[in-house]
Amino acid sequence: MTDRLVLKGQTLGFTDDPFRVGPEAAVAHRSDGAVWIEDGLIRAVGPAEEILQRDPTAPVVDYGNFPS
Repeated sequence: MTDRLVLKGQTLGFTDDPFRVGPEAAVAHRSDGAVWIEDGLIRAVGPAEEILQRDPTAPVVDYGNFPS
């Protein structure tokens, strides 16, 4: 049995080098994002709907919607 968990809430990541393309082009913010963790490793980060479909039976910790 594997340990798995989905953390649902806002996510912030970098898609490129902000010093090369500028901070606006390098940042990916999702107000409804999620992080899928399996066996202590981050396996995926993305839109919550997509991440929840990867492992529908995984426990979910929902951090709600916070103002962005």
